[in-house]
Amino acid sequence: MSRSWSAGRAGRAARGAAIAMAVLGACAAAGADAVAAPATAYVSTHAVAHAADTNCASAAFATIQAAVTASPAGATVVVCTGAYRGTVTVTTPLTLVGEGAVLQAAGSGPAVTVRSSGVTLRGLIVTGATGEGILVEGTVKAPLTRVTVVDNLVLGNDRGNPKGSALTSSPYTPCDAQNGAPGDCGEGIHLTGTADSLVSGNTLADNDGGILLSDEGGPVAHDQVVHNVVVDNNFASGISLVGRSGAALALNAPAPSAGGVFANTVADNTVNANGTGGDGSGILLLAQGTGDGVYANRVQDNLVALNSLAGIAVEGLAAAQDLSGNVVTGNTIDFNGQGAVLKFGSTSDPNPTGLLVASANKITLAVTRNSFVNNVCGVWATSTVTLTGMATDRFTGVAQDEATG
Repeated sequence: MSRSWSAGRAGRAARGAAIAMAVLGACAAAGADAVAAPATAYVSTHAVAHAADTNCASAAFATIQAAVTASPAGATVVVCTGAYRGTVTVTTPLTLVGEGAVLQAAGSGPAVTVRSSGVTLRGLIVTGATGEGILVEGTVKAPLTRVTVVDNLVLGNDRGNPKGSALTSSPYTPCDAQNGAPGDCGEGIHLTGTADSLVSGNTLADNDGGILLSDEGGPVAHDQVVHNVVVDNNFASGISLVGRSGAALALNAPAPSAGGVFANTVADNTVNANGTGGDGSGILLLAQGTGDGVYANRVQDNLVALNSLAGIAVEGLAAAQDLSGNVVTGNTIDFNGQGAVLKFGSTSDPNPTGLLVASANKITLAVTRNSFVNNVCGVWATSTVTLTGMATDRFTGVAQDEATG
């Protein structure tokens, strides 16, 4: 009798444990599903507060900023068809997706400012900003990583200094003159203080400049600018990599934690007809002043045509700069440089020029497998520059393959 009762109790206990484990497993699975399904918020011009917010028809947010502010990390904010006036600042890692949404900037700064790692911006139409259409802004102490800017249409931004004047009291400070030179309001898309980020599949047109990577906020490293269409931006270059912090070098050695624009990739972009209202190259690598560095970047397989200055330009005319290790390869560079002639001391490049390289310091630049078409001069360089790999380049309709100034 005792043995039978004990056996029955043991069996019930085993079954109870099995049931408990099953229940716990189901709860754990439900919990995992809850974590795996981040929140989604919807923005609509027809939104109703406290609506179900499960789709565009039941959206609860009337402004993009309200939805972004209310969303937790990992959330998605869907901006439904319509026009939204204002600006947006993102400080949480989330995804902001436009579905036929137009952001019409208001105020004196950028339309969209990103100040968090892990943010994705996709499918937005951004227009009308005094400063950048999209600004991704990290710092030396808090760099941003894994920011993705894809498949956006960025039109008619960067308008704070359309004539390139030396402004002194702009409502957007970056437009003011810096060291006597006209200010830079930021281009259509601007990354500073970023790493391991992606700018891809965007179309930029009718901004004063296209895409800018610069290090005044902090180093810009290992970013990719790929598969974009950058056309008809009015005043500045199509794609610019600019060192301007003065912090890229310490005792003439790289200081990558402090400054510099390095190890970035600019590839498979279409960069046409930029700077025609002012002075802009197709793709520009520029070290602005002493201590600046734009090095170990790769400019590859781009189509570059009809830009005001040289199709691709690599420039640094101050002492103690780093322009080493850059590579220009596989690009098609067709009839650029029909605008102003650039003067470097007593010399200047002939127009039109495909690739211009000017440096106050001795540098070596790899120039390989490019196709230069319909330029007066294929490659023009100052005497401080050593070019390698040019036996692999092709020249068609070019009066002079290579010239030194």
